[in-house]
Amino acid sequence: MERLLVCTDGSIFAQSSYRYAAWFASRLGARVEVLYITDEQRQAAAAATDFSGNLGFDAAAVLLDKW
Repeated sequence: MERLLVCTDGSIFAQSSYRYAAWFASRLGARVEVLYITDEQRQAAAAATDFSGNLGFDAAAVLLDKW
């Protein structure tokens, strides 16, 4: 075996797979290649959420003017 492919999402749970891959690769004489998998759609949706407009633009100034 020449290569060992490890798929990861970078989570805390994936870290154990790195140790297993290194162990297997050393026993099999293989090199480790890592494929990082991400959910870009979910990350884009989280980044696009804008909570700053909940009170309106510059709401603090408007409230202070009313006082």
